[in-house]
Amino acid sequence: MIHGRRVPQNTAEYARWLAGEISRRYRDTWFTRDTTMFVAMALEGYADLLDSREATKLTFTVNAIDDSGHSSVIAAANNVEIAWAAYSAAVPKQTQGRLLLHQSARIIAQHPPEAGQK
Repeated sequence: MIHGRRVPQNTAEYARWLAGEISRRYRDTWFTRDTTMFVAMALEGYADLLDSREATKLTFTVNAIDDSGHSSVIAAANNVEIAWAAYSAAVPKQTQGRLLLHQSARIIAQHPPEAGQK
């Protein structure tokens, strides 16, 4: 349980909680320190995969794209105001690469704007 409530086991939140619990409850008799670290890292990676899968079910997404072209979802919502708030909060922090606010496949906003856009 996380903070006194039950979290579905096939969610990113649960995978991150489990990674933290494994790291916190580390015992030499269960795993070596290196094994504990790798198990926690694998669970974090799995949580990221679940995050992206869960985000595809939502209408609006904010993606950060680094200079090498790797894209990661930093926020997702079904509410446009929440998506705009997440995008607006991320813009000042985006020093490299690009940010895109999507409604499904349609790009609503991007930072920095392409040439000719405001």
